[in-house]
Parts: sequence; structure tokens; C-alpha cells
Amino acid sequence: MKRNLAVLVASALFSWGLIGAQGAPRAAPQSKRPGEKARPIFARRWFLGASDREVSGFLNGYYDCLPQPALRKLPGWGISDEAMVAKVYAFYERHRASRLDVGQVALEVAANTPAPPQLAGGEVHRGRRGYYDGLWWLGAGQQVGYVEGYLVCVGHPPTRSETGRLVRAITAWYRSHPPREDSPIADVLEELLQARRKRSAHPRKSGTSTPGS
Repeated sequence: MKRNLAVLVASALFSWGLIGAQGAPRAAPQSKRPGEKARPIFARRWFLGASDREVSGFLNGYYDCLPQPALRKLPGWGISDEAMVAKVYAFYERHRASRLDVGQVALEVAANTPAPPQLAGGEVHRGRRGYYDGLWWLGAGQQVGYVEGYLVCVGHPPTRSETGRLVRAITAWYRSHPPREDSPIADVLEELLQARRKRSAHPRKSGTSTPGS
């Protein structure tokens, strides 16, 4: 989560209803085509079974994906990862029948949690992507959760195998482009997803192969 995030909008303006009206990401339908594996539902059951590191990564990836500036500026995003995880847990404890995914719960928490006090001399990250770059990717140990959260935000909850492939591909990209370690993770991930979409739109002819296939 962004620490020391400037609070430009009062938390009272962002009730859960207003978040929904502004087009907050929604859980993707869980229907599947014949032969396709069912996609996981990143809600209460997943949250309770995942490690703290994976959940923290999920919340970071989900936040980094949010397209609406108003949602990224919700005051509660300024709290620590640990505090956000604890608040999401408390929400699920109070609402055990909730079908909201973890990202949707985090949005509600962010809307209804006051921003932490600004610390003099605190670290400030400017720009759309902040510190979510190659240095964070290679050092945070939250890669799996980040990819899961990002893809849930865009409406494509990934299978475990998809997540693993993308994590390996992003890591390989940064290691093969050391001068570009400040490139945003989201840009690298979107580049990989675009390449995958192109391959899906133009499948290889039978009997041909490409490296890494």
C-alpha cells in the first residue's frame, strides 16, 4: 500500500455505495468453458488459507491496478499492509457469509478508515505507479499475490498455473533488462498479457513450436 499517501478526498464521501457507483472492479463470473479449469474465487475462504505475504501481495497488486484515481486516493490505503490485512480479516469475521472478494473488502476498508498521520520526512512516491517497479518486485517476496490481485482487479482471476507462469515471466524480464529495473511492474505484466492475447488470436499451425511453449 502507498504509505504517506496524500488524502485529497474526505473518507465520508466514499461510502460503499459510492464506490460501486464509480465502477469499482467486480468479481469476474466463475462460469467456465468445457474443458477449462474452474477459476479460484479470491474471497473469504481463499483469504483464510493464504499466507500473510500472499495476501499482502494481492492487496498491493489490486491497488496498483485500480484505474479510477478516486479509488486510489481513498484514505485507508495509507495504512500499513499489516493493518489492512488485519482489517480485512476483521471484516470477514463480522460477515462470514460475505461473497465479496478480498479486493472489494479492501476498498470498503480503505473508504471507511481514516488516513494515518503524515510523518515528517516520510518516504514519498510520486507518479501513477509509485514504488511498484523491478526493485519492489525482486525484493518484496510478494510476487504471487501481486499477480493474483492485479488480475482479479481486471476481472480475470488466475489459476495457480497462470500465476506461476506470469511470475516467472516477469522475473525473467527484469533480470534480462537490468537497466530498466525502474519500469513499472504493471507495464511489464500488461506487455506479457498483450503478447498472450496475440498468441491466442493467432494460434500456431499444427506441428510448429516456439521457444518457451
